[in-house]
Amino acid sequence: LHPGALYLLGIMHLTGEWVKKDIDLAIWCFHRASEK
Repeated sequence: LHPGALYLLGIMHLTGEWVKKDIDLAIWCFHRASEK
């Protein structure tokens, strides 16, 4: 595995983590909004 591929995998992993957090946050916000 050459450095470029490893770097790309790292970016994809970090992006995946952030997307997951964003989705959790969006769902939480949606629930909060629907309670009102």
